[in-house]
Amino acid sequence: MDPEAALRLAVALSIAAALLFALEVFLPASGFSIFGGLSAIGAIGISFRFVGIDVAALLFLIHTTCVSVGFLIVLAWFPRLPLAVRFLAGAAQRKADEEEAAEEADEN
Repeated sequence: MDPEAALRLAVALSIAAALLFALEVFLPASGFSIFGGLSAIGAIGISFRFVGIDVAALLFLIHTTCVSVGFLIVLAWFPRLPLAVRFLAGAAQRKADEEEAAEEADEN
C-alpha cells in the first residue's frame, strides 16, 4: 500500500473513532465505543505497518490524549449525561465507603 494512501486511511479511521466515541457519550451502552476503539487501533496499526513507527507513535499519543481529555471534559461540562452520572455516582459511593472505613478504624 502506498504510504500516502495509508496515511489518508489512518486519518479517516481516526476521525471515525473520534465520532464514534462522541456518539457513545450521548447514546450510552450502545457499543459505539467498541467500534471507535477498533477504528483507533486500526488507524495506529495501518500507520505503523505502512507509514512508519514515528507516525504510529504520534497517532497513539494523540488518541490517548484526546480520549482522556475528552472524558474529563464530558464530566466537567456535561455532568447530567448518563455516562457522567454513572461515573460520578460510582466515585461518590467509593468515597463514602472509604470514609466509613476510616471512621470505623478510628473508633477501634
